[in-house]
Amino acid sequence: MSTVQVIPYSERWPHEFRHVAAKLRDVLGDLAVRIDHIGSTSVPGLAAKDVLDVQVAVASLDIERLVVPFSRAGFELVERNDRDHIPEGSSASDEGWRKVFFRPSASGRRVHVHVRIASAPNARYALLFRDYLREHLGAAAAYAELKRKLAALEPPLDAGVYRAGRLEARRERRLRDVRCSPSALTRAPHRCGKYDRIVAARPPSR
Repeated sequence: MSTVQVIPYSERWPHEFRHVAAKLRDVLGDLAVRIDHIGSTSVPGLAAKDVLDVQVAVASLDIERLVVPFSRAGFELVERNDRDHIPEGSSASDEGWRKVFFRPSASGRRVHVHVRIASAPNARYALLFRDYLREHLGAAAAYAELKRKLAALEPPLDAGVYRAGRLEARRERRLRDVRCSPSALTRAPHRCGKYDRIVAARPPSR
C-alpha cells in the first residue's frame, strides 16, 4: 500500500518544474500548445506531496504521436489513468475529461504529466484551481490543513483514498467564498473573467 506524506512547501519545486518543462518542450516541439506547473507544488507556500504535477496542453489526444517523444524524455504511458474526476455540477460531457498520463520510466524525481486537450474543461480546471489557490491564501491554508489531516489519519490512508478525500472536500465546496470557486469553473466559466480565456494564448512554460 502506498501511503501519503505531505511536506512543507519547497523552493526547489518551481526550479525542478522548469527543468522538466524544458526537457518536454525539447522533445514535444509544436505538439505542446503550452506546458504548465499545476497541482499543490505549483502554489507558493502550500504543503504538498513531493510530486511534481505538470500539464501539457495539446490540440488532440493522439497517443501514438505522444508516446515516442515522451519515451525519449524518459517517461512511460500509464494507460489506466485516462480521465479525470468530473466535478459536481459540470455540464461538460465525459469526453471533456479525458487525458493521457505519463510518469518517469525510471526511479528518481517523481513527476506526473497530465496531457489534456487545450480547450477541454479538465485542462482549464487545473489552471483555474491552481490560480484560485495562488490568489486566495485563506483557501490555500484550509486546503493544506485538510491534506495534513487526511495524511495523518490512523490507520494511514493509501494514495487512492487520500485523493478521494480531497475530491470530496471540493464537492462540498469548502472553497466557495469567492465568485470564481472551483465548482463554478465548469458551470459558469464566463464568470471567471480573464481565466475563461487562459488557453487562448501560448505563454512560456511556467
